Amino acid sequence: MREEELAEAHRERDRQRAAAEHKAQVVEEQAAELRQKDQALAVKEGELQGKETELQREKVAVTTLTVALTERDVVLKAREAAVQHAEAALKEKEASLSALWE
Repeated sequence: MREEELAEAHRERDRQRAAAEHKAQVVEEQAAELRQKDQALAVKEGELQGKETELQREKVAVTTLTVALTERDVVLKAREAAVQHAEAALKEKEASLSALWE
């Protein structure tokens, strides 16, 4: 009877050990999976940072172009005003010359 109880205790211990080993293996697999996911997230974060840097460069480029176009627009308007002024002056001279010839 004592040997049977001892054998049963050994079997129970072996079952518990196997269950504990299985749980440890599952936990290790989960930890490995989490490490892989963490690495993948780190890669994605690096990619996103690169894209953010590129977007910042593009934003600077767009701002620079906008400023340049605005400045060009101001220059063109000033030239247009100068041309209109010159045309008006020429018309006045033409009228003045016309009056002199008459």
